[in-house]
Amino acid sequence: MSNPVQPLPPSEYQKELGKAKSEGYVHRSLVGFDDFVNVLLDGSPDETISSRCARWDTEDTGLKKAIGSAVCRALNLVNKDHGAKAEAADLGRAEQVVKIEEVTPTVQEETK
Repeated sequence: MSNPVQPLPPSEYQKELGKAKSEGYVHRSLVGFDDFVNVLLDGSPDETISSRCARWDTEDTGLKKAIGSAVCRALNLVNKDHGAKAEAADLGRAEQVVKIEEVTPTVQEETK
């Protein structure tokens, strides 16, 4: 059985990064709720459940890999390459936060 999470081609990856940086209010709110539920399930802050499952599918073994693979296969039925797109979107949102924080004077002073 093939892995449900496949790397995106570079052009598709860049597209997903860009989309994450221009999400509307409703989508950002849903992502925030997704992040919140992920943290309630002992996940990393600012990571969506979809990207967590994609990571489990590609990096873990045992039960985590089985859960990640099952969730990614189900999501792929609705949205092709959902796990890889979710990972790219999480990274895109994180990069946007870094750019915002870099202009903060206290951050600039700390990095000197």
